[in-house]
Amino acid sequence: LYPEIKLSVLTRPETSAPLKRVNWLDSVIETPSVRKEVDPVPKVAAWIDQVIGARSYDILVNWTTDSAHSRMAAILSTLVPA
Repeated sequence: LYPEIKLSVLTRPETSAPLKRVNWLDSVIETPSVRKEVDPVPKVAAWIDQVIGARSYDILVNWTTDSAHSRMAAILSTLVPA
């Protein structure tokens, strides 16, 4: 349908290995690992800046299944420029 489209997937580190073997995915972006006893905001903010600043996205799929990682992915998805 769109031969030049780039599909990116957002996933947790422990589920990224199979996705990295899919040759038609443009990129696989891993969410950062965060521990409950440490304030995750600085780490997540730095991660979001890195992901957004790196490039633009045609389609970004949220493949996170954990609620905490899904919240990070949702924040990132709202900040990615169209």
